[in-house]
Amino acid sequence: HIGIFFMKIFMWLELLLVGLTAGGKGPPSELPEPLPADGPGITLLGSQLMDAGRLEEAFQVFSVAAQRFPTVPLVWYNVGVSSSHLDNLTNAAAAFQRALSLDPNAPDTLRSLASTLSKMGKHDQALHTHGLALALIASEGGKSGRSGERALLEAADAADMMESSKGEGLVPLRVLQMGRRLFPQSGDVAVAMAGVLMAHNRHQEAAVVMKGAASRIGGGM
Repeated sequence: HIGIFFMKIFMWLELLLVGLTAGGKGPPSELPEPLPADGPGITLLGSQLMDAGRLEEAFQVFSVAAQRFPTVPLVWYNVGVSSSHLDNLTNAAAAFQRALSLDPNAPDTLRSLASTLSKMGKHDQALHTHGLALALIASEGGKSGRSGERALLEAADAADMMESSKGEGLVPLRVLQMGRRLFPQSGDVAVAMAGVLMAHNRHQEAAVVMKGAASRIGGGM
């Protein structure tokens, strides 16, 4: 069961799925010609350029791929990644949204979009998107995996940023309480939850959380 919290997050999320244009620019002349004719080939070339630190060229390659294969989610995901590396957060967000319009069940894309929104200062949307990623991971049986734990902790960080910017209640604590139910054996989640409790002067509750975590891994306090 995903839980009421994440179901609410799913309903709250209202992302505008917008297209991404390359601004009318073609690939720079220094790119290898001809470009590979297939999507995997272009993706490989773009990844190689990124690994070599040729970020502008990688972005142009992925943009060409998006023009040629506009219905392939991975192509748009790579446009988003390359845009993010260039600190073009608006393009990155739009590309991740386009990828999600083609494949909404992609936790990595959701997490990348959430991270981008957070960098843009859109903490509410970032939290909602993190929640979607976590709910999807949980629904697919990933509750015991590290990917799920990371998604949960990212959601808690987004909640903390939102709380800091708006002064709203114990949102991070509610996220972590859900995390404790999803990942009862996670020491990282327990430590994060204890930290939030301590920050709100709930020291006794924090101690109980840490003691419970220690007992589950055979330790003691």
